[in-house]
Amino acid sequence: MTKIISNFRLFIYVVLLPLLVFTSSCSSIRELPKFGFSEGIYNAKLEEKGKREKVYVDVFQDSLEIYKLKNIDGKRVVDTTQKIKLFIPEETKKIGNKTLLFTKHTLDLDVLTFPLKYRFSSGGIPPQIASSLSTALYLGYRGDDFLIRYKKTPLGNYKKHTNHFGHSFGVFFGFTSADLRSEYTNGHVKNRYSGFALTSGGAFLIGINNYTVGFAIGFDTLLDKNKSHWIYQNQPWLGLTIGMGL
Repeated sequence: MTKIISNFRLFIYVVLLPLLVFTSSCSSIRELPKFGFSEGIYNAKLEEKGKREKVYVDVFQDSLEIYKLKNIDGKRVVDTTQKIKLFIPEETKKIGNKTLLFTKHTLDLDVLTFPLKYRFSSGGIPPQIASSLSTALYLGYRGDDFLIRYKKTPLGNYKKHTNHFGHSFGVFFGFTSADLRSEYTNGHVKNRYSGFALTSGGAFLIGINNYTVGFAIGFDTLLDKNKSHWIYQNQPWLGLTIGMGL
């Protein structure tokens, strides 16, 4: 178990951190519309009995212009000779397709906080719920679904509703505080204090419209002289996460 944890942390330090630095300046991530349905490439089903395919969608206030993609010299480009225009007014008396679904997959760069951590039994201390100041950078693979639906109103009209559903899984690395006291250090620490520690692990996030929550498993590493006495040093924990959405 110790070797697995060590290799996982080595992966985060050697692979994740340089990748985070690189991707933080990448325009494709910086311009990623997590919550709003905007112009870009999506997977969509254009015909009722057709299959889902990649298309380029140009989004306007009351309409969508959809272009199919074609391969030219091994590159995927937008076929501007074929355009499908769909009207999506805020309210209408008659609507053909009542539901439209567009899906996008991208890299996800986020900032996570962990308001609650569940620590397993260690050093004779029973399992407990802990709260600590934790902030971490997160990098994962993300899927976003944008659902446009029309619901009938009591007046007989159809009103548009747009919802966003997202999910992401990946790894994180950051900083946290460690609660150092006598019972957590087998009596080595007499005066209680908050130590500085690194935190890392994996997380699964779920997003609904503008809200993002998730679950994580992580490990904390105290950096000061009492690291060998802290009973939670490199011990796994389960946590509730809240994404801030870069």
